Amino acid sequence: MSPVHAPAGVRLLADPGLRRIDGGRVMIGGGPLRIIRLSARGADVVDAWLGGRPVADVKSARRLARRLLDAGMVHPVTAPEPRIVEDVTVVIPAKDAPAGLDRLLGSLGRVPVVVVDDGSEQPASTPSSRSNSWPG
Repeated sequence: MSPVHAPAGVRLLADPGLRRIDGGRVMIGGGPLRIIRLSARGADVVDAWLGGRPVADVKSARRLARRLLDAGMVHPVTAPEPRIVEDVTVVIPAKDAPAGLDRLLGSLGRVPVVVVDDGSEQPASTPSSRSNSWPG
C-alpha cells in the first residue's frame, strides 16, 4: 500500500494524457480516467509543480501530490545519478591534426585525457598538465 503522503522534495511531471481546464482547476486524466477538481490555491500549487518546483514539506501539498501520483495524472521525476568526471578518461587517437586536437582538448575541461599519436609526420606537442584555461 502506498504511503499517505508523497515525499517532500519530489518533482512531478504531467502525464502526457493529462488535460487541465477551468484555469487548471479541473484535471482530467490518469488510468482509469478520473476527474479531480482543485481549489484555486490547489491549481496554483500544481502549476508550480509542473513548472519544476519540488513538492513542499507541507502536509496538504504532500497529500495532493500523492493523490495525483496514485491517479496517474503526474509522475515523479527521478534525478539522474551525479556523474563524477574522475570516473572517465578520454583517449584521443590523433594523426596530423594539431589544430583539431587543440580545439578538442580545449573543450574537454578538466577531464583526464590520454593523447595517442597515431604516426603523425610531425607529432604535436601537448602539455603534460591541462586546466580549464587550456587555449583552444
